[in-house]
Amino acid sequence: MNRVAFFKLFETLADTPEAVEKLRKLVLDFAIRGRLVRQNHEEEPATELAERVSALGKRIAKEQKLKLPSPERGIEEGKQSFRLPEGWVWVKLGDLCIKLGAGSTPLGGKQVYQTSGIKFLRSQNIWNEGLHLDDVALITPAVHKAMAATHVQAGDVLLNITGASIGRCAVVPDDFDEANVSQHVAIIRLADKTIRRFIHLIIIASDFQSQIMQVQVGVSREGLSMKNLKEFVVALPPLAEQWRIVAKVEELLALCDELEARQTSAREHRTRLVRSALDHLTTAKDESDFRKRSAFVLQHSDMVLDSVPADFRKSILTLAFQGKLVPQDVNDEIVEKLPNVPVKAERKKAKWAGPIEEQEEPFHLPPSWTWFRLGDISCLKHGYAFSSEFFTIEPAPFVLTTPGNFYEKGGFRDRESKRKYYSGPVDPEFIFKPGDLIIPMTEQAEGLLGS
Repeated sequence: MNRVAFFKLFETLADTPEAVEKLRKLVLDFAIRGRLVRQNHEEEPATELAERVSALGKRIAKEQKLKLPSPERGIEEGKQSFRLPEGWVWVKLGDLCIKLGAGSTPLGGKQVYQTSGIKFLRSQNIWNEGLHLDDVALITPAVHKAMAATHVQAGDVLLNITGASIGRCAVVPDDFDEANVSQHVAIIRLADKTIRRFIHLIIIASDFQSQIMQVQVGVSREGLSMKNLKEFVVALPPLAEQWRIVAKVEELLALCDELEARQTSAREHRTRLVRSALDHLTTAKDESDFRKRSAFVLQHSDMVLDSVPADFRKSILTLAFQGKLVPQDVNDEIVEKLPNVPVKAERKKAKWAGPIEEQEEPFHLPPSWTWFRLGDISCLKHGYAFSSEFFTIEPAPFVLTTPGNFYEKGGFRDRESKRKYYSGPVDPEFIFKPGDLIIPMTEQAEGLLGS
């Protein structure tokens, strides 16, 4: 697949969500099925490669007195997920390894971490594109030595086996010095490290990732056992073809990165343009300017909604309370004095903030509108720290409202099974009435304050 064909393929996916990520997945799926480069039937078949790797593993195991992670069963019928190209062979992952085991946590946990020392790799350090060492933990040489079974070597393949990052995989660089891994990471040490790049592609492709999700162990399904991992079936091509595939994948994924950078730049430019248009719309100088700005926004409404839907919602609300969303009717009654607010007489006496000065007015009002302070047209009341001794999960006369009842983006929710009931005495002024407005006064979660 050349550069022109690649970009042509991208055009068929460009309008779909996460187009570049889908293209990356497609590249990997083509790669592990032998559809990315041409086969050369004169090359040594993968059966001979597999036999050589197996023999090499047995020799290393004998020399180093290792116990090989040999699979317990043969390849069962139906485990092959696609038809193999000529010269390829199905093998178990365990048959290619001299070590396949999870790491461990040093005694003392995080308390043994140091400001200098030997790297201790955790799941957050393992990414498909390589090791991220910016926040790597460090342990002393003594702790490192005590954890000899989890030492990392150059050329190892590391795989996250628990949690949200399960399935992420990295190859340890050839110039890597030394490290250990935590219990959340498995070491896949191949007998022949020349196949490590292709094995890495297999692991991060969708077929292998699906196998991981299907065989997680435990009630919470958040862990991958080494017993299961060694039984995974993989398709092995001839060695020379592996190298061609890896080279082609690296080339195409680099193009994916280029496409993603282009998309990001275009999206950022579009977002700046739309936000500028919305800002000009809500700050229009006069009716003529407003018509001009609104015409642009309406003409590009698809782009506006796609780029910054939240900003668009805010602009609609801003236009609404500025009197720009609907036309004014000259026959409407002009607001010249306070409305007759029944709650005003019920309100406790509060200090008057004084008349509204011109510099306080945030925008120019339509002709029939008038400025009022919120306290002049409402009864404002904060909540109360009710006694926890009366909290109960059993139904009681009152349901206690907390910030947890609010959505961060606005709106109220009944938490049903998580309702907090209150069985104690309640002052009537803290009981909601129909038509009341309620608002969180704390930022317990981002965006909650003011929703």
